[in-house]
Amino acid sequence: MHNFMNGRYSHLFYCFMRLPLLFFILVVICVPLSALSENKQAPLHNTKIIVTLGPSSSGSASIKKIIENGADIFAFNLAHATHEWHEAAVTSARKCAQILNKKIDILVSLQGAKLRIGTFKSGKIYLIKNTKFNLDLDKALGTENRVNFPYPDIYKKLSVGEILYLDDGKIQLRITKIDDNVVHTVVVVGGELCDKKAISIPGIKLDAKPLMEADLASLEFAVHVLKPDFIALSFVQSAENIQQLRKALIDLKHPEIKIIAKIDNLTALTNISSIAEAADLLIVSRGELTVGNSRERLFETQADILKVANTNGKGIIITTQVMESMLKKTEPTNAEIMDISFAVMNHVYAIMFSNETSVGMYPDLVVQVADRIIRNVEESPAYLETLSDTASNGKK
Repeated sequence: MHNFMNGRYSHLFYCFMRLPLLFFILVVICVPLSALSENKQAPLHNTKIIVTLGPSSSGSASIKKIIENGADIFAFNLAHATHEWHEAAVTSARKCAQILNKKIDILVSLQGAKLRIGTFKSGKIYLIKNTKFNLDLDKALGTENRVNFPYPDIYKKLSVGEILYLDDGKIQLRITKIDDNVVHTVVVVGGELCDKKAISIPGIKLDAKPLMEADLASLEFAVHVLKPDFIALSFVQSAENIQQLRKALIDLKHPEIKIIAKIDNLTALTNISSIAEAADLLIVSRGELTVGNSRERLFETQADILKVANTNGKGIIITTQVMESMLKKTEPTNAEIMDISFAVMNHVYAIMFSNETSVGMYPDLVVQVADRIIRNVEESPAYLETLSDTASNGKK
């Protein structure tokens, strides 16, 4: 044996004795690498994360981080920015996803019959309580004193003393006088007001078609250039609105694109059953649903929409102020964490971020935190039990 070890076979024996160590090293290295590769192909969560891209997040470096952190769908609102900007951003998103070997979908929102103000010289202003502010038909860029509101037919329906709600009610204006071309108001609730924010006027029924000429032009651009997986329509008031959009998609030879109805007005709540039946998915725009409606009833409203969606087998998307605190902070509040957690427990289709990722300071961190919250909930015994209950009910 001694001669054998000191002989010409000693080096073979040395290598043989180290085979287990070499095997262990290969397992340690290769298994994690293969797992990482698989993770790029499959999502880590059932509840999808929708990210609205904007000035804070449209750069390729930011988009890559957002995808790596768990984003599933990128959203683009054609009411904001130019077609050229959207085309460049969508192209960048798809290119980054391809580099990272990750599948992402594209969601494009149309303005519909939603009312919006024009743009400002500086992009935004700050309104002070009790100061005068006018809405008018002048197409010039807005100032601290006025902004374009290009809906002359609406002027005829307004009344002195009526409250106008801007940006989900964050800004409130009381009408003091109405001329043919100007609506005079005084600021009741002030704050920062940015370009093209929506105006809600409770009690006024809009006669405008849900798909106006600008929407049809935007739809054609979206379908042929952006090639989205989803089209969302704002200010849906009836199932006919969805049917009109579906017909337009058929005429454009893209009937496969899924239609999302934004539930963002009180009329939609009245017709929620027929809207849910006609659409593929529903977005609960919680900020706008509280305009002209009691905020204390928001939970009931959201629960009713969820119930109708489930009855029709349609997915629901929760949005507006999901993690509003992360516009400027690096951590969400406990209330925001619970909000997302309860949404996941209710098996919503997706959580959608708007301001948090489009203009917020930490868009990639928002997605990272949301992904962590979602996965923790989906791995919990309570969530897994709801899956079992759902499966059991399906067999009955």
